[in-house]
Amino acid sequence: MDKPLVEKILKSLYPDLGMEIISFEVLPRQQLNENQEWVDDTPAIFIGVTMNSYPSQSIDVSEKLSLYTGYEFNVFRD
Repeated sequence: MDKPLVEKILKSLYPDLGMEIISFEVLPRQQLNENQEWVDDTPAIFIGVTMNSYPSQSIDVSEKLSLYTGYEFNVFRD
């Protein structure tokens, strides 16, 4: 998953927050399989954002992105 695609997703989900991605880092992850071997897993994506306003309701952006995409997201205010 690349930065332009994530930016489109954020702008579609939260158009009124004016989110802009400042930092974007993809980190590899591994998991232990049934044979006790470490195998590649989906990467974790860390995103630093700025936003024009705070959401009026409690919104967990990281959780929602992870749910919709299947990737582990950590979205933080940069």
